Amino acid sequence: MEMMGLYIHIPFCVKKCDYCDFLSFDHTDSFLRDAYVEALVAEILGMKSQNITKKLSSIYMGGGTPSILTAEQFSRIMKVVFDVFEWTEDGEFTIEVNPGMVDVLKVKAYVEAGVNRISMGLQSDEEALLKTLGRIHDYEVFLESYQMMRAMGIENISIDLMFGLPDQTLDAFKATLEKTIKLEPEHLSIYSLIIEPGTEFESQYKKGLLNLPDEDVERQMYWWAHDTLESKGYEHYEISSYGKTGRIGRHNRAYWTLESYLGVGLGAASYLNQNRYKNIDNLKTYIKKSHQLDQIRILEQTGNKINKLEEFFFLGLRQFKGVNLNELHLEFEESLLACYRPIIKKLVEEEMLQEKDGWIKLTRRGLDLSNDVLSRFLMD
Repeated sequence: MEMMGLYIHIPFCVKKCDYCDFLSFDHTDSFLRDAYVEALVAEILGMKSQNITKKLSSIYMGGGTPSILTAEQFSRIMKVVFDVFEWTEDGEFTIEVNPGMVDVLKVKAYVEAGVNRISMGLQSDEEALLKTLGRIHDYEVFLESYQMMRAMGIENISIDLMFGLPDQTLDAFKATLEKTIKLEPEHLSIYSLIIEPGTEFESQYKKGLLNLPDEDVERQMYWWAHDTLESKGYEHYEISSYGKTGRIGRHNRAYWTLESYLGVGLGAASYLNQNRYKNIDNLKTYIKKSHQLDQIRILEQTGNKINKLEEFFFLGLRQFKGVNLNELHLEFEESLLACYRPIIKKLVEEEMLQEKDGWIKLTRRGLDLSNDVLSRFLMD
């Protein structure tokens, strides 16, 4: 039976972070959350009529803040998931949690449902930076949550950190990362701050209120993290992702390798049979019509060879190992591949790509300018 991943979106937060542009809302209304959980359950039950019979190889519950759900709400969702879908015994089941928003009852429910990987958003250990980011926790709260989950048997924890933050120095970032490494997380996701449209940070940036590190310092942070983590036994397997042996994030890797995945919940995306779908992002409409899949799911892109090849390059080059050209020859016609040869040749000449043994991958320079490099593989 063919495998697929399942993404479950929980769009609620106690407070939306100032840099965040994800589909999420400041909302602690328990009645609204109850209504959303029931809508999510209705959507999942509706899959029975869609003949989606693939076995789940991974589950990822993201947000928003999934740990805002009560233990009962979480268990209600997962009971229906396992009633509808078959689950592989060695699958990866991740839930995102915010420090201070988990307790013993919640973690017990996670473990009983089969959660075997936790993703925690730390972002920084500096009190001032956490306040600047709009986070609702401090480092001590993070540490308490981390240690509790370790004590309850969670053996695979990923920690999110950010760099290039307002007033952040290279030495301060080094200290944060070194402190985090001492906790021995199995995985780290390390992101550069991006000023996203429509966020509070964009408003502050336009007013000149954000003192951001210059580009050279930001790149020093990135490469210092790369070199340090590799020296500690972490594999840098994707632009922002590092994992210990056997701890590479399987669910997110499916996105970059064009494996099938189903997204349920508000605004969730799916990639099925080489077609891309997206759920509507109007919360009231989703809650009202989630039992009518044709009313909440929109076909965004139909599968064809050109789109798939474009995505092979655009997504595959995010991986540190790059793209195997020999594999592309087995799947795509030479007439399609020929369109990309001049692009690859030019990027190699510009020292943005390295071509070796049938593989192409981003060089250090290419990684520093990855947005530009990847955009060249998108055909008009």
